[in-house]
Amino acid sequence: MKEYKEKRYERDRRHQKTAATLKTVLMVLLIAGACAAGWFLYDPISAWLTEKAEERQQRQEQQRQEEQRQQEQNNGEDGEPGTVCEVLLKGYQMEGTVLRHAMVKVVPE
Repeated sequence: MKEYKEKRYERDRRHQKTAATLKTVLMVLLIAGACAAGWFLYDPISAWLTEKAEERQQRQEQQRQEEQRQQEQNNGEDGEPGTVCEVLLKGYQMEGTVLRHAMVKVVPE
């Protein structure tokens, strides 16, 4: 009986070593596969992200240019010099007392 237990113990130890080795090999293969997949996917994803960033920068630049054009058009050159051409912030008055002065754009002289 003692010999049987020793043989069984040795057999179980061999199975455990084999299972541990297989787990290690599978983990290494899994990690290598993930690295390879990442390597192949990096370039297309990186190119796509770069393209999107460039598109966003172009849109922002176009918006800035449009805003500049609108500001140039609304420089207040319509009307007589020294007159109010645009009210930027409305002023308030209560019972003859000014609560807040208006903020206005004046046509340059």
